[in-house]
Amino acid sequence: MSSAAKEISLSPSRASSGSARMVAIPYVVAIVAQVPLLLLYFSLLWLRPHYQFFPIALVMVVAFAWIRWPRHEPDPFFASKSSSVMFWIAIMFGIAGSIFAHGWFSAMSMSLLITSLFARTRDGEFPNRTLIGVAIPLFVIISLPENLDYRLITWLQLISSQLSSSYLDLLGFKHYAPGTTLNFPDHAYEVERACSGVQSFFTLVFCATFIIVSFRRRWVRGLLLILSAIFWAILMNSVRIMTIPIAQSLFDLDLKGGLRHELLGYAVMLFACAMLLSTDQLLEYLFGRRDIESIGARHTPWFFNRKIDDDEKVERSAVTPLFRKALIGSSVLMLVLGIFQMSDVVRSLNNPDYRVRFFDTNQIIDVDGKCLPDSILSSSGDNKYEWKNIRHERSDRTRGSDLGQRSDLWTFVSRTGMAIQVSLDQPFPGWHELTTCYQNVGWKVASLRRKFSEPITLESGETVKWTFVEIGLEHTDSLQHGWLMFCFCDSNGEPVEAPIEWDGLRSFFERAKNRLSYRIRSSLFRGQSYQMQVFVPSLKPLPDEQKEEVRNQFFEIRKQIRSALLKYREPDAS
Repeated sequence: MSSAAKEISLSPSRASSGSARMVAIPYVVAIVAQVPLLLLYFSLLWLRPHYQFFPIALVMVVAFAWIRWPRHEPDPFFASKSSSVMFWIAIMFGIAGSIFAHGWFSAMSMSLLITSLFARTRDGEFPNRTLIGVAIPLFVIISLPENLDYRLITWLQLISSQLSSSYLDLLGFKHYAPGTTLNFPDHAYEVERACSGVQSFFTLVFCATFIIVSFRRRWVRGLLLILSAIFWAILMNSVRIMTIPIAQSLFDLDLKGGLRHELLGYAVMLFACAMLLSTDQLLEYLFGRRDIESIGARHTPWFFNRKIDDDEKVERSAVTPLFRKALIGSSVLMLVLGIFQMSDVVRSLNNPDYRVRFFDTNQIIDVDGKCLPDSILSSSGDNKYEWKNIRHERSDRTRGSDLGQRSDLWTFVSRTGMAIQVSLDQPFPGWHELTTCYQNVGWKVASLRRKFSEPITLESGETVKWTFVEIGLEHTDSLQHGWLMFCFCDSNGEPVEAPIEWDGLRSFFERAKNRLSYRIRSSLFRGQSYQMQVFVPSLKPLPDEQKEEVRNQFFEIRKQIRSALLKYREPDAS
């Protein structure tokens, strides 16, 4: 009977352990499935000095989770609506990572998955709490989108330089500071990125998260501590900047580079960390729990001191069977997507900059530079529009370049003396708005962007409209004018539809489509496209008669380039 009783008493524990595995394993599978893109993401992150603390952050999360895991709980997980919301958002990011072959989405997915798991896990030492705080450092190693991290560094650099100049003025050091340069009578100091490397704001934020996790700080105090990192980053880096010219002027001590500069940086960083600890103690005094009986009535804490840190007993319900099934289904989906991630990343790792490319293989069509004849006549055969081909050049760039990996450039001269640049740029993942490239090098739009179309007959006998864009430009520095016409076709010679306009929601969807992985994009849309352009620089805006001449010649040029693409493409190109 005792044996039977023992058997019965063990059954719930075994069932609970099995239920716990049914929750934990799908989370682990969903994370492991994204390892290929995560490796790619962290390889790129290591190239940014202000994020090179990320290995310590990962180790810290694992260490604290191991220390605080509720080993004595047969089923450490419970139902949590917030955790479920984070889980589904994480799965959406994971799917986006596979669709766009972008490691940033996978990093967000991993961080949210771990946070979701910790949000439904009991703290081993404080059962009324969860482990969600342990996941905070993961979000410090998520790079800011659109290079916002570099913009933040530049802003911190400028503010630190201005503060350093003010301190030097107060101390009586004669200098002037245009921008981020400190000019003294004998020396000029170019202020490097004041918040890069070990002095970065990002590193201080990470140190703040270490304090939060180590001492189990609550949300209000934790947020205030992280915000204080901005203040200490600016102050400490301005002190470091100021110290270099003072040491040179007073002690003839060179701290601009080498080991001394590194030691100065580490010393300032340690002092900033000490200031963070001091700030944490101030917040402890303001927001920490008070033992009223021990400190006496005269030191009764503020109202929110008692409310924020009180541990209230919370009833926890078990994870529902429906959610367990959803976990399993989602983990299987992520595992399938992870196989495709692996193929994308393996191709990318063969490239020196670890960048996922728009294309799985080389999609360049190696056309002959003589595909355009020595003389171009308009499609109407009118000799007055004759253009002479005087030069051909070829430029090769890195694979995946925004300008195309290869450009064939021909220079023509018209009978009226116009110099015309004709270019075949390739390959692109879809429509590429060429006007943006011109704007990036100093041109601005002088006339409205207009879309036109001209019918052409394909090899199949089908007649389709081939759209093209023309636009007038004006250079902001040289005061030159330009007339630009461009269009696209795919490797089969089929025209690529030009957007009516390139702004707002339409351009967003087009850019999103172009960023799809090649496997998905080539299945749903087109795998690659090829750009043909004609550009005419001039001192004055082209008159309508010359615009008509350029337009007629453009039709003939793109017809001949299209024929060359079909002639020289690989037999299996599609």
